[in-house]
Amino acid sequence: MIEVKLRIYISDGYLCASGVGVGIYTYAKTWNKLMKNIHDAVEAYFDIPSYTEARIILDIEPQVSQGAEAASG
Repeated sequence: MIEVKLRIYISDGYLCASGVGVGIYTYAKTWNKLMKNIHDAVEAYFDIPSYTEARIILDIEPQVSQGAEAASG
């Protein structure tokens, strides 16, 4: 199984995910959209049919609360 670690943080009013040791980067305004974008990015980066073939580890910075929307600008 592929293991990928992503750092989650807020930048310019967006929730952002940046791969640790891999070239994955995505962002969104809401937590649910960010999770979908992460799944899509992992599938594309590793050329796998489903993100379930990967173990995704999230390193969430303290200012990010799960389920919350990023602050609007």
